[in-house]
Amino acid sequence: MTISIREYDSPSWGQAIRPALAFTIATVIGSALWAIEESSHRAQMRLEVDVTAEQAGRRLSDWIGDRMNLSAYLAAKWESDYANNSERYRRDAAQIVQMFPGYQAINWIDPEWRIRLVVPLEGNEPVQDVNLHEYPLPEVRDAVARAIETRRPTRTPAFINLIQGGKGFATYWPIFNVDGSHAGFINAVFRVNELVETCLGRIELGQKFDVAIREPGGEMIFPVGGSAGDVWSAEEAAIEIAVVDQPWLLYLTPSQVFYDHHPFDKHHLILPAALLVGLLLAVLEHVLGRRKRALRSSQAQYQQLFDHAPVGYLSAWPSGIVETSNQVAESITGFSKEILYGKSLYELFSTEADREWLRQHIAQIGEGRSIAVNELRMRHSGGTLFWGLVSLEGIYDVGGDLTHLRMTVSDITERKEAEQARSRLVGAIERAEEGMAITGAQGAIQYSNQAFHAINRHVSRDTVGLPVSSIFPHGTGEVDIVDAVRRAIEGGQRWQGAYTLSRSDAEMIQVEATVSPLHDDDGILTNFVVIQRDVTREAALQGQLRQAHKMEAIGRLAGGIAHDFNNILQSLLGYATLARQDLHDHEEVAHCLSEIEQSGRRASELVGHILAFGQKTEQAREALSMRPIVEEVLGLIQGALSSDIRIETDFGPDQRQIVVNPTQLHQIVMNLASNACHAMKSGGGLLRVGLHAVVVDREQAEDTPGLLAGEYMRLEVEDTGEGMTAGVLERVFEPYFTTREQGSGSGLGLAMVHGLVEQHHGAIRVESEVGVGTTFLIYFPIQPGAAVAQGPVSDPSNDDSHPAAVSVMKPTGRGQGPRARILFVDDEPPIVDSMSRILTCFGYEVVGYCDSVAAVSAFRENPADVDVVITDLSMPEMNGIELAQQL
Repeated sequence: MTISIREYDSPSWGQAIRPALAFTIATVIGSALWAIEESSHRAQMRLEVDVTAEQAGRRLSDWIGDRMNLSAYLAAKWESDYANNSERYRRDAAQIVQMFPGYQAINWIDPEWRIRLVVPLEGNEPVQDVNLHEYPLPEVRDAVARAIETRRPTRTPAFINLIQGGKGFATYWPIFNVDGSHAGFINAVFRVNELVETCLGRIELGQKFDVAIREPGGEMIFPVGGSAGDVWSAEEAAIEIAVVDQPWLLYLTPSQVFYDHHPFDKHHLILPAALLVGLLLAVLEHVLGRRKRALRSSQAQYQQLFDHAPVGYLSAWPSGIVETSNQVAESITGFSKEILYGKSLYELFSTEADREWLRQHIAQIGEGRSIAVNELRMRHSGGTLFWGLVSLEGIYDVGGDLTHLRMTVSDITERKEAEQARSRLVGAIERAEEGMAITGAQGAIQYSNQAFHAINRHVSRDTVGLPVSSIFPHGTGEVDIVDAVRRAIEGGQRWQGAYTLSRSDAEMIQVEATVSPLHDDDGILTNFVVIQRDVTREAALQGQLRQAHKMEAIGRLAGGIAHDFNNILQSLLGYATLARQDLHDHEEVAHCLSEIEQSGRRASELVGHILAFGQKTEQAREALSMRPIVEEVLGLIQGALSSDIRIETDFGPDQRQIVVNPTQLHQIVMNLASNACHAMKSGGGLLRVGLHAVVVDREQAEDTPGLLAGEYMRLEVEDTGEGMTAGVLERVFEPYFTTREQGSGSGLGLAMVHGLVEQHHGAIRVESEVGVGTTFLIYFPIQPGAAVAQGPVSDPSNDDSHPAAVSVMKPTGRGQGPRARILFVDDEPPIVDSMSRILTCFGYEVVGYCDSVAAVSAFRENPADVDVVITDLSMPEMNGIELAQQL
């Protein structure tokens, strides 16, 4: 490179009159000194110009190269990140435009040459959807075609008419998918004057230099409005700057200001130097030393610029062996310059795939191809790995032969880790079941996850910019929620609440929501976080739990009432029996007593139903198939049905056995079938009874109270009757609740069914719709290989179906026939009295007690006088079991 320095006319020196010889010697010595001074001065200026020109050229080349690297970065991530996410492309491209000045726009052009995505859109609206096949400038079409043909980035001439107006140039980076198919272009648009002024403005050129840039064909690029004649003589070499696939030529020439800073005033020393030869020799040595130091200082400044560049530089021979490196490269790699010298570039990379990438691109650079950029894993001198942003380019001589490889390295480990952490965080939020949204300080939504849109189906998918209050329901009864949320946002306060949301598909869901403020480190409100949770299932389960608790409480109440009622019936039936014994041919009284006994037995059966509902009794069970019992029940009710009611059965092929009491199963099926027929008595219909082996998973089990995951036989009783309202459906298993007319039912049928099913560790579920019908689903657990139950399954201590437990003691000295002595114990005086009378009538001697403790005391006084003890089970102070143990 040659840089010209304009020369000033040297002042003419008058000839001395006397003495000629001395003057001649002085003139010779002075002229030599002046020549030396001027040569040194010019060398210093030339060095400063050379360094500045090299710095300006490198800066402009790197400036443009960095922006092409960004285009390469967007192209490399197109298929994985942007092809199906245009919003992410807009966001990333917008950040690049904002962070890296000089861009007019960064666009994506589809494979059909149509501009699809324009960033930023403001100021570039005319570019949107332009088809470059139809663009009138052949230079544009030629650049796009060359990019496809060469599969390398290309550019237009530097000063064409832009679509959005003004002058500039465009670059086209072709995008190819993994399978080799063409996916379009990353199109970067620049205004030359803005690009050059922004770039060179960061180099302190001041007014000391004049800069000009032109295309190789001679077209003037900078300054704008200049002409080719303004460029300095063609004999002077220019700095060639790599700009995509076509270079620019940079001309840097000192201005008058530069020469003003480097005046040629040292010739004033000539006269004293001529007069004092010795002094001149000393001054000459001093001046030469000073110039050498200045030269070394300039070289040191240049080396300092190289060493402290913002990226690591490594210069290598074409074989990949490092020749030199700067201090940043030493810091990044951990290797000193001496160790890096002679080391292969391949040794700096950690994986074979990264080394192969380097090998391929060194080969491509050797063929004259352009710069390559990638993010690679590199190895530090200590063995640790780090992420490096690596660019590789070739340095060629004037003949186009590759002389050196230049690699730049930036440590991007923190950025990659931050990206990975952000990706993990975004992934976790996107996959969370809770709906999440982030708003600005004024409540406008900035981000929302998938669950948020799944909950708020009435809100558009594109929620960005919407006020957060729009996700809450409006209308009667809900206005207070919207106002409360709005007040909380305006006050920067937290809001939490629950509400019912009617979605666009007419589905009603229960939602719990929280709106929480976020503050920065200075306590300034920056955002709000909205978290929503669909609690519809939890609300339904809580309702089922409340219903189960209510049924359990009713069962306990029913059991207690039945126990007391049983004692009353025991006394009533006992006295009726005594009255009949004393009756002598009185038909009317005998009839009345018969009615009393019959009513008492009916009441006793009713008590049995209540106790069954209250889970107080269990009967003998056996392993059997349900189908014969179901068919028997249907056969019994078939003859009693009207002709407009049909029975249809659906029995699955797999009829597994369950452990059940046959009588109780008969009662369950009979009650359900009778209720179904009653629901269809007015208009007829279809009674469908099904029996299938099913497997219930955990999710299905949650819909039925008391049902666990496992294998079941499912009894299905379905009718096409009147159906039930929601209010009736909620109380359908309550004792004494009935929708029939008075006298047509006790209201205990379904309550008894519910109790019996729970006794068998099963579950019952009912579905009904008014005007459509009702379906009962009863699940009995399958127990393969279950043996026939031998007698009662329950603990006798929990059996309240019998009024008393009998403890038989071996009599002492007398048999158990008539005249045996009986000790009778019950806490109800009427029972003690009536039973004592009855047993006396049968020929026994009876001693009765209402106090179990007193009965034990009496027995201990004379145990030999008692042959038999009859005792109630449930008594205060000491129950029947404890009394028998004491005796």
